[in-house]
Amino acid sequence: MIKADHEQVFDKAAGMKVSIKACDDFDGLVRIVRDLVEIQIIRRDQLVAQQMLAKHGEFFPFGSSMTADGEIIANGAYDGDEQPPSQQLIDLLTQAFRQQATDGKIRAAAVCYDVRTIPPGQSERTDAICVSAEHQNGEAADVYLPYKKGWFGKISYGKIFGAARKREFFS
Repeated sequence: MIKADHEQVFDKAAGMKVSIKACDDFDGLVRIVRDLVEIQIIRRDQLVAQQMLAKHGEFFPFGSSMTADGEIIANGAYDGDEQPPSQQLIDLLTQAFRQQATDGKIRAAAVCYDVRTIPPGQSERTDAICVSAEHQNGEAADVYLPYKKGWFGKISYGKIFGAARKREFFS
């Protein structure tokens, strides 16, 4: 928790240090806190997806949310099918986050899934971990971590990139 007398906040997952000065305006402080919330969720989901790719070579869509109290919760979806279509799980997670947002139970949420996309500066599609994240203040973004599967299951990762997205949870 950030208190008024804190000078710096260190987010270990993102390896980022953020300075907070007494003269910072309220909007600036809110932006810093919001960014740290999103970084915690996005980085957590990327790490979980990387672990699943390394162990199983694939992963089903899953999510994370931050409660109104600041607790990060892992979220999954199950429709009774052993091999459900990914879009069906994404839709279930989206519906659940939309309801939780409407009820005021969460302040941020993200859905993590496997996609094929064209990274900036490239012309061919590649596999990527996508984390679609939203914050209650209205910001929404898709963050992509490209990857390639190599020999003996070795996975190499490219550079992270992102894009704004349409809000779906906090609408």
